[in-house]
Amino acid sequence: MYLFILLPLVGALIGWITNVIALRLLFRPRLPLVIPFTNFKIQGLIPRRKRELSRSVGKIIESELLSSKDIMGQVNYEAMEKEVMTATERIIEKWAQKKLPARIPNRVKIVIEDYIMDLVKKEIALHLKKVMGDLVGSAWDEVNVSEIVEEKLNKLSLDRVEGMVITVASRELKHIELLGALLGFLVGMVQALLVYFWG
Repeated sequence: MYLFILLPLVGALIGWITNVIALRLLFRPRLPLVIPFTNFKIQGLIPRRKRELSRSVGKIIESELLSSKDIMGQVNYEAMEKEVMTATERIIEKWAQKKLPARIPNRVKIVIEDYIMDLVKKEIALHLKKVMGDLVGSAWDEVNVSEIVEEKLNKLSLDRVEGMVITVASRELKHIELLGALLGFLVGMVQALLVYFWG
């Protein structure tokens, strides 16, 4: 009867330890370890494939998650338009002060300034949204998101990457460890049954 206690417990312990080691081997060893008398190297998956993973993540973000449409949809064109109009008013005021002769009466200057301001603002309002859209679109086309993401990820230390993975997936990693114990327990139970009936 001790088989039904001992074998499942040993199986659970082996399953748990195996999964704990497997999860640790994602990040360790950080540097390649050469097995003596062989040409075989052991290195953690993340340290060995960090550059490939960074490149893949960058490409996925650029192709699947961020598009120029998404970015352009986030641009606050109304706020940009207000800023452009405010800047235009300042430029026209300065221009009027510098360019209009001093002998012109102030009231006439104000009328001329207002007329020019209205004229320019109407023209800007007609074309501004398209120009802004074109500028944002062409600026986005110049940005290589995948390269930026790849570069940033490659600059992260392995300690930082490991910390991020553990922070984000700590619950799931614990579940994997416990699942190993559960599977080991079940295998041990099957072994106990086999030994009991056929031993």
